[in-house]
Amino acid sequence: MQTAQAANGYGAGSKGVFFATYYPDGYPYADADLGNLRFMGHPQLLAHKDKHFAVRQGPNEPGDTPGDYLSPHPLPVELELGKAGTIQTLSVSDDVSPAQEAGELATCELRIRLTSLIHNDTFDLWFNGDRIPRANQQWQDWTYSVRPVPGNTRLTSHYWITVDLLRLGPLPQQGDNTVRVDLTEHDPRCDPPVLLHDVELVVQYRDHRHAPRRDEW
Repeated sequence: MQTAQAANGYGAGSKGVFFATYYPDGYPYADADLGNLRFMGHPQLLAHKDKHFAVRQGPNEPGDTPGDYLSPHPLPVELELGKAGTIQTLSVSDDVSPAQEAGELATCELRIRLTSLIHNDTFDLWFNGDRIPRANQQWQDWTYSVRPVPGNTRLTSHYWITVDLLRLGPLPQQGDNTVRVDLTEHDPRCDPPVLLHDVELVVQYRDHRHAPRRDEW
């Protein structure tokens, strides 16, 4: 996500990036940390690096003022049955279409996480105004999983919904992309409510045209 944040910053006109505190490891940095940091000052190199874009999420406090720096967080947000969900804006610095046409795009995957979702709930997923058919969605139930959970391990009742945009479309556009989830069927007796907790986009590249990635062999 740090690479995506830096690339978005350069795309917005920033002249550089600065990490006041680098997580998860502190100094001295390991090779993996330096592998991330050494390219941060070179936007032309970041353009073809793997990225994990995300809508900002985190706990909000009653005193948070709209428009303040980093507050309030757009996510999580409650989904109300029968009502249009809040539109989420996903900023993407990369123009992935040329990479896809050149055979250099390996992965382009939209991911959303819904908490307290029941297996027979239904919802409409919209990406840039296009409705993503249910057949194009892969549902992964991580409720009460004893395995390591992707993302926030403190959540014990949630689904990850993934869409292969490279294979099924539509590809994201460079700049702002919109994501909306409308809850269409849900038992109102169930508690707690369904939340849209995460919205992410994973973009991975090949070293050159049609080059196999290490994780493909």
